[in-house]
Amino acid sequence: MRQEVIYELIKTEQSYGRDLQVIVNEYLMPMQNRHIVSDSDIKMIFLNIEDILVCNASLLNRLENAQVNNYVDCVGFIFKEHSFECYTDYCKSLNVSLKYLQSLREEKKHLKNFLKDQMSNPECRQLDLSSFLLEPMQRITRYALLLKQILHYTSTSHRDHNDVLQALRAMEERVERINVTTTEFEYQEKVNSILRNVDFHKKKVDLTSPPRYVKSRKFVLEGPLSKAKSGRKLYGYLFNDIIIFTYPKSNSSIAMVKGAKYWLYRDPLYINEISLHTSPMGKAKMKETCFQIFHKNGVMTLKAPNASEKARWVDALKRVLNEYKEYDKERKNNAVNPKNFTKKFIGTLQISLEGSKIYVNENDINLFCTVNLGRQTSRTEYSHNVPNPIWNQPLIFEVVDMRDVLKITVINIDYNTNQEDSNDNFIKWYIYIYIFNYLFI
Repeated sequence: MRQEVIYELIKTEQSYGRDLQVIVNEYLMPMQNRHIVSDSDIKMIFLNIEDILVCNASLLNRLENAQVNNYVDCVGFIFKEHSFECYTDYCKSLNVSLKYLQSLREEKKHLKNFLKDQMSNPECRQLDLSSFLLEPMQRITRYALLLKQILHYTSTSHRDHNDVLQALRAMEERVERINVTTTEFEYQEKVNSILRNVDFHKKKVDLTSPPRYVKSRKFVLEGPLSKAKSGRKLYGYLFNDIIIFTYPKSNSSIAMVKGAKYWLYRDPLYINEISLHTSPMGKAKMKETCFQIFHKNGVMTLKAPNASEKARWVDALKRVLNEYKEYDKERKNNAVNPKNFTKKFIGTLQISLEGSKIYVNENDINLFCTVNLGRQTSRTEYSHNVPNPIWNQPLIFEVVDMRDVLKITVINIDYNTNQEDSNDNFIKWYIYIYIFNYLFI
């Protein structure tokens, strides 16, 4: 079985090399020589594919030379000594490259016709250029799988065992680095796109700074929305820790960012400050396309273009909120472990809330509290009891600065009117110190 897997490795490497030759000979060179696209377009589409081809040719040559009478004794040292660095540069930019190719295809008719004609080329086997460009990404992950199979059929006493094991570990680490680098690169490309399209008008929105409420910031979703009541058009960007709402810029307005299409509608909402309500009160048609985002300053009732778009936003928001809750739970568990204390950590603060003599004019009673300490925000569940609501769940905060002010706000949401009534003068609150015996007032 070991020789069969090695044979598969060599045969598939030969086939892969032929496809790399197709990319260069049947696409890159003709497009360049016939000036179908510019040199900069060539670089954006094909990236460093020629380096990948050289890498393949070198690896294949060593694998074929290792065969003696159709038998290969050792392959681990070949992978250990071979450099696959060119794959990192290629793979991190691949998705951007494919999107760029698609946009050019739509813009340039002669490119579209060329790519269509090439599919009838016998060398191309009726495959589109995009399919060929995906192969290096698929191949680098395939190496790890093949090495794992070879290791499985290599006894520990075989002289190739340690080399295959080290080659496998190195390949898995490379694939992981490629995945991380690709995610970071795609995120930066999305940030750059937002910065080109949105005029923040001197608002401090730093999408490159390290996030506080998640391990790493990731882009999740974007798309058109509107205010349910006024019909005002918005365009939203959802990340795993913040939501940015923008609105279309009029043709007559002067933007500080040249070519910007949108203005910032409001300050971004942090994911730890919001909750989601998927079925607003009202007409059935409204429920099909509308959803609500509750935040510390009120509520936004948003309308998606259709029911399927609402489902996309709701699913994405639920996923992001659940991920935040899991991360926050893990972070707080680590915070109370003395081994995980940082230099800035002072202690944790646990509070419980009760209300006394709170009167609300609306018939629809949905009272909840938001509690802020520094940039940390938590909120209670709803209470429908007045004048003495009780919120039993404890809220826990990290204390990192003795100068931070604890702020508690009571909010009532009337679903029938989508109006809020808030007042933080009616608060009776208790604070229990979880680790250090300090009282914050």
